Amino acid sequence: MDHPPIVTRFWDAAARRDFDAVAECFTEDAEVTDENEVRRGRAAIAAWQAATRAKWDYTVTTTGGEPAVDGGFKVSARLEGSFPGGVADVAYTFSLKDGLILRLTIE
Repeated sequence: MDHPPIVTRFWDAAARRDFDAVAECFTEDAEVTDENEVRRGRAAIAAWQAATRAKWDYTVTTTGGEPAVDGGFKVSARLEGSFPGGVADVAYTFSLKDGLILRLTIE
């Protein structure tokens, strides 16, 4: 299934490690929940991406995608890299608003 355009834009920016472009995929008041921490707002989201990429060297391969509740989108992905365990299968659940990401939960 094709990802919504903003989700594709998010993946592309993240792969390029363009943290400002990642943050621009989100609404001004967006939230990202990752590793049981919540980041709010574009500046915090850009900082989260930069810190995560500085801490771990990893690649993300999407393995599936499907519509989620309330018009959102859920992406299954495999992370492989220098973090403990080296491999993790995770779900990215995107809530969308006006063509941008309102909320992202990574589990």
